[in-house]
Order: sequence, then C-alpha cells, then structure tokens
Amino acid sequence: MTADQFPPVLLCRKSQCFVQLLNLLNIDYSHEAGTALCEQVLSTVTALMAGNESMKSEMKKTVGYDTLLNIVLRRTAPKGPSAGVLMQVLHLILEVGGGNCIVRFQSPLLESHSVVASDMHYKSAVV
Repeated sequence: MTADQFPPVLLCRKSQCFVQLLNLLNIDYSHEAGTALCEQVLSTVTALMAGNESMKSEMKKTVGYDTLLNIVLRRTAPKGPSAGVLMQVLHLILEVGGGNCIVRFQSPLLESHSVVASDMHYKSAVV
C-alpha cells in the first residue's frame, strides 16, 4: 500500500479536508474567537501533514501555503496575529520545510513581501 492509498489520505482527498478547514476561517467571529480558531486550524493542518509527503502535496495542490497564510492574516486583522498563531505558523513552516526552508507569501495586509527564513536545525533532547 502506497502513502497515497493510506485510508486517512484518501479520506482527506475525498472530503477536501484542507479546503473545509480554511472555510471555517471565512465565518464571522469575534477577534478573540477567530484568533483561537486560527491556532486550531493551523495546528490541525500541521498535524495532518506531519511526516507525510502525500498530505503536504495535497495541501499545496488544493489550498496552497500562500492562501493559508493570507486567510490567517485577514482573520487576525486589524490587531494582527497573536503569539499563539505565530507559533503555529512556525510549527507549520518547520514541518513543511523540515527545519530548512524559505516561505514567501504576499498579502494585501502587508506593505511589502515578507520572507520567513529558517535554517534552524533542532536536536531533540532526552530529559
């Protein structure tokens, strides 16, 4: 069985789970509720893609990282993203790029293009 045939991947594709998750962010919520929802959506997207190249490809193909980040920025405007949302974005970047990536995104909410670069290499410590 290939990774593409694994039941969770098939279910995700058939249900368009990434699209459905982002649709949650298009509903009108208070800033606090919208920010909390952004954290949960980013956490869920990251968990779905963790260690699974097929899911990463599916996310890129169906939604795209630019779209995801732009929707999150719009949802958290005008106050901007909370520390929790920024941490979830960092987790997403590290999962997608394996700790060595550059993510570029454009947003009408930003005056210039932003580049988030990470060349950090994490070593897990046993406590």
